[in-house]
Amino acid sequence: RPPRSTPKPSSAASDVYKRQALYRAGNFSRALDSLKKATIVSRIQNGFYNETQIVLQKLMIENERALKNWSAVDDHYAHLEVIYRKLYSSDDEKLENGLREISRWLSFSLYGLSLADRHKRMFRAYQILKRRLEIAETKLSTGRRKASLLSEKLSILERELYPIPVVNTSTRLIR
Repeated sequence: RPPRSTPKPSSAASDVYKRQALYRAGNFSRALDSLKKATIVSRIQNGFYNETQIVLQKLMIENERALKNWSAVDDHYAHLEVIYRKLYSSDDEKLENGLREISRWLSFSLYGLSLADRHKRMFRAYQILKRRLEIAETKLSTGRRKASLLSEKLSILERELYPIPVVNTSTRLIR
């Protein structure tokens, strides 16, 4: 028996370009299938949490958005959050940038949800914003402006998540 030749693995960059070409051509389902396989290969070769996973998750998000599969988009963003938190320390700018991207998605996605789902999503956004504020407060280069904006967003979310019932304190005497 002749020895089996193993195919040479193509470079990650060319694989990404192939998947982006499928996306641009409108072959979203084929691109997703290809991205899912690439995700498995990347996990086997580089471990579960690596920067290639971030690129692949973002490409899957683009394809799922094109297919209007919003629950899958949300799942990919949740996975992306885990990857960012595992890969980067709080002093790494990549963590803050990733969390900012995820919080944008959470804010954007609130509008089409039922009330119960909206509350869960707002709580998730609250947790991410709170982490971003912690990061901003520890960085001197960030400045007070960013921390102030994040604090303001957090207070808005707190009012929505934990409304204080208004008690009518005025009593009128009717004669």
